[in-house]
Amino acid sequence: MSWLSRLNPRGPASRAGRSAVPSSPCTADPETCLMVFENHWRQVSWVLERHEPSSSSDDLTAVRNHTDQMLCLLAEERPAESLEGGASVPPMGPILEMVVTENILESLVQWHLRRGLDPDSQGALLKLFEMLIGQSQQPLLQHTAVLHPSAEAAGSLR
Repeated sequence: MSWLSRLNPRGPASRAGRSAVPSSPCTADPETCLMVFENHWRQVSWVLERHEPSSSSDDLTAVRNHTDQMLCLLAEERPAESLEGGASVPPMGPILEMVVTENILESLVQWHLRRGLDPDSQGALLKLFEMLIGQSQQPLLQHTAVLHPSAEAAGSLR
């Protein structure tokens, strides 16, 4: 069973529209969610920053578990409140801003590619992006730091 199957259940009742609210919205304030996200990212980046990609299943499990939590927080994050009433693009929430400025998704995809993607890992990576883009409360694909890693993950299917 895929590590992300519980995030994006398949079935006729689960195919709600894009405006549907995720099943477990983040009830904490944005600052708390950002602190939790940063903590998960510290744990992941510790594994990613090793000079030699590890083939350890413990590292893969840790990265997957922390990434799962991080991207759930990102998907549930609401756009920041706009100071201007007529802004065409809502300001990024603090988690999305961190993902964009630190290029987090690119780092994750590159780590997976350096490790080597078996068919299960490829599917898990694609489901990760499917969940993130399909359930996000913010327009993610307008950001290169989300669009490029998404396309790179899809391109790894060759």
